[in-house]
Amino acid sequence: MRKAQLMIVRLVLAILRLEQARIPNARPLW
Repeated sequence: MRKAQLMIVRLVLAILRLEQARIPNARPLW
């Protein structure tokens, strides 16, 4: 896996975790 791809994946996961922490009752995006 390329470094750029890995960074993008980690960034997306971090954003999803922040969204879930901010809105516990929100539905998952997928």
